[in-house]
Amino acid sequence: MIKRLPVFCIAVASLAVAASAADPHIGTWKINDQKSNYGQNDPPREETAVISEDAGSYHVAINIIANNGEKLSVEITFPLQGGAAKVILGGRPMDSSVEVPNPNTWIMTLLVNKQAAGKNIYTIIGKELHLKDIVTNADGTDEVNAERVFDLQK
Repeated sequence: MIKRLPVFCIAVASLAVAASAADPHIGTWKINDQKSNYGQNDPPREETAVISEDAGSYHVAINIIANNGEKLSVEITFPLQGGAAKVILGGRPMDSSVEVPNPNTWIMTLLVNKQAAGKNIYTIIGKELHLKDIVTNADGTDEVNAERVFDLQK
């Protein structure tokens, strides 16, 4: 769980794409364990994402309590139309970029040493946010690590 938790956290943090109060992404999202598939990872005890928009950027604040009790916070900020994202994972900065191909889908590419380390694909369906966590293997192939579902709380 620990080695893949940061990718998941950044993925969840990148949920942030909203243009107005009517945008379906703005609000508080909570993990739905019954609808989520964690793959080889343990489910978190608790996970909440708060997504907001301010001054032409999305801001996501994620608070996670892992199954082992470890607390982790993630913050992501990126332009409304996508682009370079500022990611702070547990107090340390990470590189990433976000594409916004349509109003209900976002793709965040996670970078390690300027190389793709994985992608997170977010899709809004009704009042659910579906997150597909994809890890890029050493040979360049992609592997779905987990698929999670978050419910809109407010």
